[in-house]
Amino acid sequence: MAKFCQNCGAPLEEDSRFCAACGTPVEMQTTEQKKPEPKEQPQAQVQPQAQPQPQQPNGQTAQNFQRPVPPPAPQPRPQMQPYGQPGYNNFQQPYGMQPKKKKGKGVIIAIIAVILLAAIGAGIFFLLRGSGNEGGGSQKTDINTNTETNTNTNTNTNTNTTEAADFSDVFESDWYYDPVIWASQNGIVAGNTFSPDDPCERAQALTFLWRAKGKPEPSLKVSPFIDVKEEDYFYKPVLWAFENGLISVSDDGQFHPEDATTRAQAVTFLYRAEGSPAQSGTSSFGDVGSGEWYAPAVVWAENRGLISAGAAFNPEDACIRAMYITFLYRCYR
Repeated sequence: MAKFCQNCGAPLEEDSRFCAACGTPVEMQTTEQKKPEPKEQPQAQVQPQAQPQPQQPNGQTAQNFQRPVPPPAPQPRPQMQPYGQPGYNNFQQPYGMQPKKKKGKGVIIAIIAVILLAAIGAGIFFLLRGSGNEGGGSQKTDINTNTETNTNTNTNTNTNTTEAADFSDVFESDWYYDPVIWASQNGIVAGNTFSPDDPCERAQALTFLWRAKGKPEPSLKVSPFIDVKEEDYFYKPVLWAFENGLISVSDDGQFHPEDATTRAQAVTFLYRAEGSPAQSGTSSFGDVGSGEWYAPAVVWAENRGLISAGAAFNPEDACIRAMYITFLYRCYR
């Protein structure tokens, strides 16, 4: 029987000690030895058959097709808060800069506000002082200078000794300079301006006269005029003038306090305040007839030296404040 190499299975020659094919030593074998079976080769692993992949749009397979990934949502940018609002200091400026605090701004604003308020207050004070006085010719003037109340007393708290220098519109060279000084020192007028060329209102004329007479207390307690109220600065002067016959109630029941006093009325007020003394003769003025209601007053004024003789008296012209104070000065100094 033929022998075969146990290593490679090649036939061996008799008495061979080595396999001619592989060189492996040959051991003694029986003739009945069977041809060795070849070594079992490992079977190849069967790969599973690939399943057909579903067709994707545009001919792409599932392996090479990728779903579009949505872009990341934009992050909201930090919102800048207005200056002075919560969160402003926490807002991150570029390069990590924080807003700088303006030091001292509030202090500066407060100082400016105080200065402005002080300036406004001073302006109002001087404005009221300049316009709200009797020298300006307004009724408010008389209220400010008449310091007594509507009570049954003759106490006068006005101790004004203002020199004419305090009146910005009265100068030593003026013909009415001495009368204004006298009226100011006796509490008849007061203020920063005198307004010598303004018409003297009826309420002012009686108030000046009432003060020149020493502010007598009227016995009348109710005003006969519908336009004269108890709160008016000229209330007592008008009541005193009415009960002493200086004025009378007109048909309309009014006194007309803001009307200008005429030259005829001015001398008549003084004439009646002195008791309306009888006069003889006629006036030297060509425009004052003997039958005029103011003729006796004009004659009296000429005789007392309140007015000087001239060509015309102009009785209907307005009596200015400088002229009326001069009449009082010449009558009561």
